[in-house]
Amino acid sequence: MDKIYHYHTPPRGTQKTRHPLEKFLIPLTEFFDEFTNIKLEKLTCRYCPKRLSNPEEYNHWLEMQSRGFFFEPLETDEAIDNTIKKIERLNVITKVYDDLDMSPNIEDHRYEIDIKCYNDVLELVKSKHNVFSYIELRIRENFDLTNYDYSEIKKELSWLHPDEYNPNGLANEIYICVDCTSENKYYQTIHFNLYCPKSFEEEKEYFIKIKNKLRINYIAKYFCVYQKNKKGEWKSKTEKIEI
Repeated sequence: MDKIYHYHTPPRGTQKTRHPLEKFLIPLTEFFDEFTNIKLEKLTCRYCPKRLSNPEEYNHWLEMQSRGFFFEPLETDEAIDNTIKKIERLNVITKVYDDLDMSPNIEDHRYEIDIKCYNDVLELVKSKHNVFSYIELRIRENFDLTNYDYSEIKKELSWLHPDEYNPNGLANEIYICVDCTSENKYYQTIHFNLYCPKSFEEEKEYFIKIKNKLRINYIAKYFCVYQKNKKGEWKSKTEKIEI
């Protein structure tokens, strides 16, 4: 293998789908069925409530003035319990609870939930627009594109090798995060890593199909090609490709 082709979103950058988020589950699931070697089965719901410890002593507006800037109110025990109950009434696959032990008011509740509950979790994310708590919907999956044999790529690139955490190795990745802001707006970030044993120029039609399925735009300057140097090391060089 002389060259390996790679596309990635910038580390701090985002890609956005033009699908309405409430209608994104079907094309996303179809993307996995049509283009990858795995099925999309789960998402992660992460809920980090900011707990109001002493409601009787708390005046939000006085607290806001003392801090000198606007922030959303903290949540009562009852409100937090109700949100957790709503999450746990969904089809939960696994539950992880982490108390970050940084403060008595910081918690981290994480659940793996059946992907069919995507829109239910999205509604929970949207419902937290007016409080200081944080809730998000996340999907992170690694896969092989079904059009190619990835055995050589995984053998050549050490960071894609199978290990105890990823027994099948890593190649391509999609990471999706949806969260909400105080302005009652919610945002979706899509991050891609795509490897290919053939030139993206040669395979342009295939990647246009992916683009159309997810309704995303590739960023031309984030394509690159890996080649071996004289020491036999794989080094990448940016190529600007319009797809």
